[in-house]
Amino acid sequence: MNQKVDCNVEFAHVKATDLDNELSKEHIRSCQKLLVLLEQLNQESVSWCTVVLVDDYNFNLEGERSPKRPFFEWLEKQGCEIDYVAWERQLNCAIPDFLDSLEPYRRDRIDNYIRKNKGKIPCSLHVAIWNLVRLGALPVPEDLLQPVGNKRKPFAGETIITILPNTLQHYEDEGQNILLDSTYSNYVRRLNHIYFESPNDNGTNYR
Repeated sequence: MNQKVDCNVEFAHVKATDLDNELSKEHIRSCQKLLVLLEQLNQESVSWCTVVLVDDYNFNLEGERSPKRPFFEWLEKQGCEIDYVAWERQLNCAIPDFLDSLEPYRRDRIDNYIRKNKGKIPCSLHVAIWNLVRLGALPVPEDLLQPVGNKRKPFAGETIITILPNTLQHYEDEGQNILLDSTYSNYVRRLNHIYFESPNDNGTNYR
């Protein structure tokens, strides 16, 4: 079995506090972008898997960590196929090894940020690590992923596409800059994004 798909696709990034809420206009927009993309990938015979990343680091998770929460059921009712659910807090265990890959000045900047913010991890650092995990460049941290359904597609992709509202683009840009200052800089060319304008009903400006 091939250990990678051609493309790992992330969509519908969600706060842990919204897992029992109805879909926002922003999440519906993300679903629409996903459906158009997957139709195109299928026409081009590109293999893919999809993943939803739950932010349970900046937002406290209440209830069970499960892909059976109402949010995911509502996504599927929109016609969106979910292959994996990922839990952002689990990325923390990959941080020490990744920091060793950074240029000294970049590591110093991150260390200073963490120290000044009382241990808080910058969102852009999670972004950099998350993208490398999706590309198979870093091992999948324990308890990060939960597969959905019975298909069990490979998770890692030769390339990745991330569908996000434009309010999150600056975190993605800074995560890319971190990668450029690491021994993983050659992976940056495999990163692709689809940004859409946030409808601002419950727009996200975090990550």
